Amino acid sequence: MDSVLLLKVEQAIARRASRMPVYDQPSQKVDPQIARLIEQRMVHGQKEATVYEKVLEYIKRMNNPAFFRKNGEIKESSFYKYAYIDKSTWSELRWNLVVPKKKTLLKLVIALRLNEEEAVDLMRRGSNSFNPKDLRDQIILALIDIQCYNPYEVYEVLEEYRLHGSQKFENIYDSK
Repeated sequence: MDSVLLLKVEQAIARRASRMPVYDQPSQKVDPQIARLIEQRMVHGQKEATVYEKVLEYIKRMNNPAFFRKNGEIKESSFYKYAYIDKSTWSELRWNLVVPKKKTLLKLVIALRLNEEEAVDLMRRGSNSFNPKDLRDQIILALIDIQCYNPYEVYEVLEEYRLHGSQKFENIYDSK
């Protein structure tokens, strides 16, 4: 395990904790900034893109030749394998058959190399959110802060915290 990477994650988690918003009421669960973003979209009458549509948009932005056919169409199988998402889960996501699991959304956040705002938006579209009390979520956000998107490094960091951290959680790359 790369101790420099772990140190960077620890520092990012500490920075994040120091700037975490304090909500007016304990029952308030939505970050006010996110609430404003949702309200703006509702006011402008924009049709909300699905998780799948947003993922395709981000894949196009990545412009990775491995994810495109010669004719320019997205080679979805290359992407979902790269993101460690199985074919059936991808199909369910594509046809909007189920609400994606949080693990799937977190894998997409990493594979798509999203910044925090984009990650929060994608999680919301998947009817989920980052929990400030969930260590795994805070680690993922810290990894985003330090721009660590390598799935092997993400796996290693999550495993280190899972095995030796204060909270027990499931690694997003575990096959269980």
